[in-house]
Amino acid sequence: MSNNDQTTVSVQAPPDDRATEFRAMTSEPEHYSGTILLVSAYAILWALLVAWLGVMWRRQTKLGARMHDLERALETATERAGAPDER
Repeated sequence: MSNNDQTTVSVQAPPDDRATEFRAMTSEPEHYSGTILLVSAYAILWALLVAWLGVMWRRQTKLGARMHDLERALETATERAGAPDER
């Protein structure tokens, strides 16, 4: 058999022979510590929450202004029509 004819065969170990406990890899150090990742994740979530609340606040402000304008337009139309105020 020549080097070109070699094939790689992957054989999976039976379930009884597999490791049943966690073993950390020792070949490469961690890139980031768990604390930094946790704090970063919470910071991102808080930033998204604050941004979403800011958008909702602006939309609510615009909606309140629009309702105020519609109420004034309704009062003006009611006065012009001479209808009694129903409040």
